[in-house]
Amino acid sequence: MDSTLELPSIIKSPYSPSIKELGVLLVFSEKESSQKKKIIQGVFALPKHQDVKVNGPPHKAIVVTINFDGRYVVVKPFEDIIALGGDVEETKTAYVGYFQFDMYDYFEYTTAGIYYVVSSLGIYLSNILQVSID
Repeated sequence: MDSTLELPSIIKSPYSPSIKELGVLLVFSEKESSQKKKIIQGVFALPKHQDVKVNGPPHKAIVVTINFDGRYVVVKPFEDIIALGGDVEETKTAYVGYFQFDMYDYFEYTTAGIYYVVSSLGIYLSNILQVSID
């Protein structure tokens, strides 16, 4: 099933992961992915009362690295997206935001294998996501 979202996106989707701690979390969205799209879902939680070195809307500061077989790309998928105040949820202790992108928009599929995707936001580094491509 292809994603119905226009990607990259900074809205919460039905497949968005939840986060229990501060930081960044990535998941591979198998239900939204296809042979032509490999959708990565993400979420971040930034502390409300701590300097995390993020200036401006947090989505614009997200950096993604995709690595495969010695080749890699580093991108800021949300740098040109207009972020509004409602794009980040406020909890008692954190600012929480969601995002999605198609990794094929930044790293062309050429060979089967395991692709590694990692994201950073300010001082936080996500899990290393392994995406297996057949």
